[in-house]
Amino acid sequence: MVQNEFSRTFALDRLAAEGESFAIEANASERQALARRLELPALHELRAHGRIEFRGGRKVIAVTGRFEAVLDQVCVVTLEPFTNRTADAFERLFTTEPEEVAEELVLDAEGDMPEPLEGGLLDLGELVAEELAVGLDPHPRAPGAAAEGTAGFEVKEEGPFAALGRLKGRAN
Repeated sequence: MVQNEFSRTFALDRLAAEGESFAIEANASERQALARRLELPALHELRAHGRIEFRGGRKVIAVTGRFEAVLDQVCVVTLEPFTNRTADAFERLFTTEPEEVAEELVLDAEGDMPEPLEGGLLDLGELVAEELAVGLDPHPRAPGAAAEGTAGFEVKEEGPFAALGRLKGRAN
Protein backbone atom coordinates (compact mmCIF):
# COMPACT_ATOMS: atom_id res chain seq x y z
CA MET A 1 0.00 0.00 0.00
CA VAL A 2 1.39 3.41 -1.00
CA GLN A 3 1.82 5.83 1.88
CA ASN A 4 0.21 9.14 0.97
CA GLU A 5 1.50 12.55 2.07
CA PHE A 6 -1.68 13.28 4.01
CA SER A 7 -3.02 9.96 5.26
CA ARG A 8 -5.95 9.66 7.66
CA THR A 9 -7.24 6.13 7.44
CA PHE A 10 -10.64 5.15 8.73
CA ALA A 11 -11.47 1.48 9.36
CA LEU A 12 -14.86 0.76 7.85
CA ASP A 13 -15.54 -2.08 10.30
CA ARG A 14 -15.87 0.53 13.06
CA LEU A 15 -18.43 2.62 11.14
CA ALA A 16 -21.71 2.64 13.07
CA ALA A 17 -25.02 2.11 11.27
CA GLU A 18 -25.94 5.79 11.79
CA GLY A 19 -22.63 6.98 10.31
CA GLU A 20 -19.89 9.11 11.76
CA SER A 21 -18.58 12.66 11.46
CA PHE A 22 -14.93 13.47 10.82
CA ALA A 23 -12.64 16.48 10.97
CA ILE A 24 -9.04 16.34 9.75
CA GLU A 25 -6.21 18.83 9.27
CA ALA A 26 -2.83 18.51 7.57
CA ASN A 27 0.27 19.27 9.65
CA ALA A 28 3.24 21.30 8.37
CA SER A 29 5.22 18.36 6.92
CA GLU A 30 2.12 16.93 5.24
CA ARG A 31 1.30 20.31 3.70
CA GLN A 32 4.86 20.69 2.45
CA ALA A 33 4.79 17.23 0.84
CA LEU A 34 1.36 17.90 -0.73
CA ALA A 35 2.58 21.24 -2.08
CA ARG A 36 5.43 19.41 -3.85
CA ARG A 37 3.03 16.81 -5.26
CA LEU A 38 0.59 19.47 -6.50
CA GLU A 39 3.41 21.73 -7.74
CA LEU A 40 2.39 24.62 -5.49
CA PRO A 41 4.85 27.12 -4.01
CA ALA A 42 3.24 26.53 -0.59
CA LEU A 43 0.24 25.03 1.14
CA HIS A 44 -0.40 27.00 4.32
CA GLU A 45 -3.61 25.34 5.57
CA LEU A 46 -5.67 22.30 4.65
CA ARG A 47 -8.60 21.03 6.67
CA ALA A 48 -11.78 19.13 6.01
CA HIS A 49 -14.85 17.97 7.83
CA GLY A 50 -17.77 15.81 6.87
CA ARG A 51 -19.61 12.58 7.34
CA ILE A 52 -19.14 8.91 6.47
CA GLU A 53 -22.24 6.74 6.20
CA PHE A 54 -23.58 3.59 4.64
CA ARG A 55 -26.06 3.67 1.78
CA GLY A 56 -27.88 0.73 0.26
CA GLY A 57 -27.43 -1.42 3.30
CA ARG A 58 -23.72 -1.77 3.97
CA LYS A 59 -22.68 -2.05 0.32
CA VAL A 60 -22.00 1.62 -0.45
CA ILE A 61 -20.02 4.01 1.72
CA ALA A 62 -20.76 7.71 1.14
CA VAL A 63 -18.31 10.38 2.19
CA THR A 64 -19.69 13.92 2.09
CA GLY A 65 -17.89 16.97 3.32
CA ARG A 66 -16.11 20.21 2.68
CA PHE A 67 -12.43 21.15 2.49
CA GLU A 68 -10.78 24.53 2.97
CA ALA A 69 -7.24 25.43 1.97
CA VAL A 70 -4.93 28.43 1.96
CA LEU A 71 -2.19 28.06 -0.61
CA ASP A 72 0.22 29.89 -2.85
CA GLN A 73 -0.16 29.62 -6.60
CA VAL A 74 1.79 31.16 -9.47
CA CYS A 75 -0.17 33.78 -11.40
CA VAL A 76 -0.37 32.97 -15.12
CA VAL A 77 -0.24 36.69 -15.95
CA THR A 78 2.56 38.00 -13.71
CA LEU A 79 4.33 34.67 -13.03
CA GLU A 80 4.56 35.77 -9.39
CA PRO A 81 3.29 33.68 -6.47
CA PHE A 82 0.19 34.87 -4.65
CA THR A 83 -1.84 33.54 -1.74
CA ASN A 84 -5.26 32.12 -2.51
CA ARG A 85 -8.08 30.61 -0.45
CA THR A 86 -10.15 27.79 -1.85
CA ALA A 87 -12.99 25.71 -0.46
CA ASP A 88 -15.36 23.20 -1.95
CA ALA A 89 -17.94 20.61 -1.01
CA PHE A 90 -17.55 17.00 -2.11
CA GLU A 91 -19.33 13.68 -2.18
CA ARG A 92 -17.61 10.42 -3.00
CA LEU A 93 -19.01 6.91 -3.06
CA PHE A 94 -17.05 3.73 -2.31
CA THR A 95 -17.81 0.04 -2.09
CA THR A 96 -16.11 -3.07 -0.82
CA GLU A 97 -18.39 -5.18 -3.05
CA PRO A 98 -17.95 -3.72 -6.58
CA GLU A 99 -19.47 -6.67 -8.47
CA GLU A 100 -22.71 -6.71 -6.47
CA VAL A 101 -23.09 -2.95 -6.57
CA ALA A 102 -22.40 -2.83 -10.32
CA GLU A 103 -25.23 -5.31 -10.95
CA GLU A 104 -27.65 -3.22 -8.86
CA LEU A 105 -26.62 0.05 -10.53
CA VAL A 106 -27.32 -1.33 -14.00
CA LEU A 107 -30.99 -1.00 -13.07
CA ASP A 108 -30.45 2.60 -11.89
CA ALA A 109 -28.96 4.48 -14.86
CA GLU A 110 -28.70 7.71 -12.84
CA GLY A 111 -26.62 6.18 -10.03
CA ASP A 112 -22.95 7.02 -9.73
CA MET A 113 -20.64 4.04 -9.75
CA PRO A 114 -18.87 3.78 -6.40
CA GLU A 115 -15.10 3.44 -6.38
CA PRO A 116 -13.88 0.02 -5.24
CA LEU A 117 -12.22 -0.11 -1.83
CA GLU A 118 -9.87 -2.88 -0.77
CA GLY A 119 -8.72 -3.81 2.68
CA GLY A 120 -11.58 -2.17 4.57
CA LEU A 121 -9.70 1.11 5.01
CA LEU A 122 -10.78 4.49 3.68
CA ASP A 123 -8.05 7.15 3.46
CA LEU A 124 -9.84 10.43 4.18
CA GLY A 125 -6.62 12.44 3.85
CA GLU A 126 -5.96 11.17 0.34
CA LEU A 127 -9.60 11.77 -0.58
CA VAL A 128 -9.26 15.41 0.52
CA ALA A 129 -5.92 15.76 -1.33
CA GLU A 130 -7.58 14.48 -4.52
CA GLU A 131 -10.51 16.88 -4.11
CA LEU A 132 -8.08 19.77 -3.59
CA ALA A 133 -6.11 18.78 -6.72
CA VAL A 134 -9.27 18.65 -8.83
CA GLY A 135 -10.52 21.94 -7.38
CA LEU A 136 -7.37 23.96 -8.15
CA ASP A 137 -7.70 26.60 -10.85
CA PRO A 138 -5.47 25.43 -13.72
CA HIS A 139 -4.92 29.06 -14.78
CA PRO A 140 -4.71 31.02 -11.52
CA ARG A 141 -4.64 34.81 -11.60
CA ALA A 142 -3.57 37.03 -8.76
CA PRO A 143 -6.19 39.56 -7.68
CA GLY A 144 -5.91 42.61 -9.93
CA ALA A 145 -3.76 40.86 -12.53
CA ALA A 146 -5.49 41.70 -15.78
CA ALA A 147 -4.60 39.65 -18.78
CA GLU A 148 -3.90 42.02 -21.59
CA GLY A 149 -5.16 40.41 -24.76
CA THR A 150 -2.45 42.26 -26.60
CA ALA A 151 0.53 41.18 -24.47
CA GLY A 152 3.50 40.91 -26.80
CA PHE A 153 1.55 42.16 -29.81
CA GLU A 154 1.46 45.59 -31.35
CA VAL A 155 -1.98 47.21 -31.36
CA LYS A 156 -2.89 48.73 -34.70
CA GLU A 157 -5.16 51.74 -34.78
CA GLU A 158 -6.44 50.79 -38.24
CA GLY A 159 -8.06 47.58 -39.34
CA PRO A 160 -11.47 46.17 -40.14
CA PHE A 161 -12.94 47.16 -36.78
CA ALA A 162 -11.22 50.52 -36.30
CA ALA A 163 -13.95 52.37 -38.25
CA LEU A 164 -16.64 50.68 -36.15
CA GLY A 165 -14.81 51.70 -33.00
CA ARG A 166 -14.73 55.32 -34.15
CA LEU A 167 -18.45 55.21 -34.99
CA LYS A 168 -19.23 53.73 -31.58
CA GLY A 169 -17.24 56.52 -29.95
CA ARG A 170 -19.28 59.15 -31.75
CA ALA A 171 -22.57 57.54 -30.77
CA ASN A 172 -21.86 57.99 -27.02
